[in-house]
Amino acid sequence: MISNFLAATALVLGIFSGAAAADALPSWKGGKAKQAIVEFVKQVTAKSGPKFLPPAQRIAVCDNDGTLWAEQPMLELLAFLRANGFKTFIVSGGGIEFMRVFSERVYGVPPEQVVGSYVKMKYEVRDGKPVVVRSPEIDFIDDKGGKPVGIDRFIGRRPILACGNSDGDFEMLEYTTSGPGPRLGLIVHHDDAEREYAYDRKSPVGLLERGLDEAPKRSWAVVSMKDDWRKVYD
Repeated sequence: MISNFLAATALVLGIFSGAAAADALPSWKGGKAKQAIVEFVKQVTAKSGPKFLPPAQRIAVCDNDGTLWAEQPMLELLAFLRANGFKTFIVSGGGIEFMRVFSERVYGVPPEQVVGSYVKMKYEVRDGKPVVVRSPEIDFIDDKGGKPVGIDRFIGRRPILACGNSDGDFEMLEYTTSGPGPRLGLIVHHDDAEREYAYDRKSPVGLLERGLDEAPKRSWAVVSMKDDWRKVYD
């Protein structure tokens, strides 16, 4: 499975090997979601524009489970953002050590830019060798209200773009888009049972109810897998 992820990542990175691409997001259809992304990036990168932000402020955070998952359109989004001076972070409820093993190879996100849940640890010297030892006790859960806390603790800047797929990401999107200046919130809506999965309001996992209700009020873009993506996996 990892080999497939690496092949897809290499393909996406190749798309952005030049200074610019004819179509920055080729797996995305030309709907409102794609337009919102492209327009937002144009606004914050146009030096002569009123919404320009320097690269240091171009922080983007994405959930992993159900949001990235090595889906081709999301790989393209990460590459597109980095090509335009964004620093991309994974902010997930998953274990931080687990994700750091593959985040750079699969998503192009280095381990120091991964925020996740973790257990308590302590430093010891065993057989003359300094080591960090894991304990079975949970220290931090990076989910729901924990995500803004994790962002503040590990990133130290409020992001200007956030991507999620469930109500577990609501607080992260709320925190990101409530700051001053240009902001963009994206919700990946799993509504494509034929090519992937379909779940939202009544799902026992990945519940998406509050996010769907609040998105129009907060000007968050809801990305329909069925209607906005030409393909899901490479």
